[in-house]
Amino acid sequence: MFTAKERCKHVFAKVKLSDGREIDGKFVIAETSDLFRTLNGEGKFVMFVTHDDDHKLIAKSSIIETHEHDMRKIKPLAAKNDNGFNAYKTLKLEPGASASEIEESYRRLSRSYHPKRYRHAEMPLEIRDYAIAMSKQIELAYSMLQTGKTVAEAS
Repeated sequence: MFTAKERCKHVFAKVKLSDGREIDGKFVIAETSDLFRTLNGEGKFVMFVTHDDDHKLIAKSSIIETHEHDMRKIKPLAAKNDNGFNAYKTLKLEPGASASEIEESYRRLSRSYHPKRYRHAEMPLEIRDYAIAMSKQIELAYSMLQTGKTVAEAS
């Protein structure tokens, strides 16, 4: 499907097929293309991977409709560049929140995103990596608000 020099990317989507089935997962397409060009381009099949990691070649002619999902990406934090990091926003708080509000929000969010919570769940690597990145950002935000340090000092 791809040449050795051609790289691929994933496009998350829900697909409705001509037999009535709906599947959710991601298309594997050329890095230089987009979903529209891939589905309307040459070739009779497209690679699709479900959230259960089931790889399928789907006939383009059997696809009735697709709904692309927008997966939010988290920028990695660098010690010298805070990338606009906002500790209050990360913890879903208003600036000037009390120590008890900070603690409560930190505990609630860290439970939600902690990687060990999902260790037995079957999930795509992208979602696992997202939970890990969010967990790190929550820890950093809490540390910054507790100590009053900047991103560079807290890292």
